[in-house]
Amino acid sequence: MPEITCNRTNCGKIFADGEALLAHLRRDHPTNIQCYVCLATFGTNNKALIDHFEEKHPEINGDLKLPCTHPGCRKTAVNQWFLNQHLALDHGFRR
Repeated sequence: MPEITCNRTNCGKIFADGEALLAHLRRDHPTNIQCYVCLATFGTNNKALIDHFEEKHPEINGDLKLPCTHPGCRKTAVNQWFLNQHLALDHGFRR
């Protein structure tokens, strides 16, 4: 089984699989998720971003895009299911 190395600056920790790397990234290298309309930030919580969109931007709520949390990836998804599929297929993460 191939090992996966964290590519964050000054880290380089090695993990057995994508799940372990994802847990490490969430714990040790949290990335802020940002609203692309008003630039409000929400830590790493997609649910908070969804709630924010429903409350603050109802006129464009159907256009909500969830950002990929993998370092360096700029893809977005229209809902959590598609984001999970992207993470699994493109980055090897399984839930």
